[in-house]
Amino acid sequence: MIPLFICHANCSRSMIAAYLFRDIAGAPALSAGMEAGDLPAQRAVEMLAYWGIDARAHRPRQVDRPVCDQGGLSSS
Repeated sequence: MIPLFICHANCSRSMIAAYLFRDIAGAPALSAGMEAGDLPAQRAVEMLAYWGIDARAHRPRQVDRPVCDQGGLSSS
């Protein structure tokens, strides 16, 4: 099972959590939002860059069946 971090727009909180998890745990993580925004928040990208994590390529994603399947969250 892959952790799935979810917040409102996937532009800041869930994005930061997933990138930090990947960096610290060295394991995959997913992130999504209930209503995905257009672009990541510049402040979030800058904060991650401060810690040496490049999140410039992040594109907000809405929670949907495929992302839940990837995280092992969908029930059969």
